[in-house]
Amino acid sequence: MFNFAIQQGFATSESYPFKNQFNASGYNMAKLKVGYNPKAMSETDIVKFKNFSFADKPELEDTFKMALFIYYARGINIGLWL
Repeated sequence: MFNFAIQQGFATSESYPFKNQFNASGYNMAKLKVGYNPKAMSETDIVKFKNFSFADKPELEDTFKMALFIYYARGINIGLWL
């Protein structure tokens, strides 16, 4: 989006917020990288999760179903889809 604004003349290359040849002090996405440490839920936690009651929170039913699908699909990372 910002690149398009530069192309259309609404912004300058020097105002680009990310680090590049025009803005050496810009924001660097590489600083966000952290190690990945997956942790499995215990079997008792899975049983508790499956027995969750929607009586008080019916709005969580779709989220629950998606999380259960991810569990059955062996940990698909849907963070890429959101």
